[in-house]
Amino acid sequence: MKTASKLLLLLACVCVSSCAFLLGIRTPKEQTQKELDLFLIKKNIDTLNCFAFRKKAYDSIKQLEYKPGWEKGFKPLQYKAFDKSGKLIAQYASCEGNFKKLELLKTYPPKNIFPFDSTQTLQNDLTMYRTYRGEKLVVEQEKYDIIFVVYWGKWLGRPGLDLIRNIYKYKNVNKNKNILILKVNVEEIYS
Repeated sequence: MKTASKLLLLLACVCVSSCAFLLGIRTPKEQTQKELDLFLIKKNIDTLNCFAFRKKAYDSIKQLEYKPGWEKGFKPLQYKAFDKSGKLIAQYASCEGNFKKLELLKTYPPKNIFPFDSTQTLQNDLTMYRTYRGEKLVVEQEKYDIIFVVYWGKWLGRPGLDLIRNIYKYKNVNKNKNILILKVNVEEIYS
């Protein structure tokens, strides 16, 4: 009986410690734009509209609540959706559960499970990001019905790629809407 309990405990420890491994999530490391672009191309994801965090913004976002009532901290696997006026209309992070099972992207506009900070705007969000060359972002938001900001990184592995792909599927299903997808890499940070 003791042997079975020890074996069960060992198995549980291996499963818990290897969860990140099984999901393909690794520790982030510095990457060049060429490396990041090649990674996306190999995964059949376009390299248009790829950006990175500003260091100051990245440091400050780690000190904020993800959503009202949630603990402080950055959620690297997430998306935000803004309407043409720049108002936040949807927000999701992996800590909310499996987005496929929650069916967040089955409706137009995307639905939410938990309330979000409705004071967030696209223009404020864009100040946190830069091009890979360090340039400011300019988006003519009124041209789009929805603007998605999707956080991703090579180190997020399959879950990060699945999130990007599902946002693209959402765009394809809603072809009658003008949808822009901005991909923000969470491993490359600019001053």
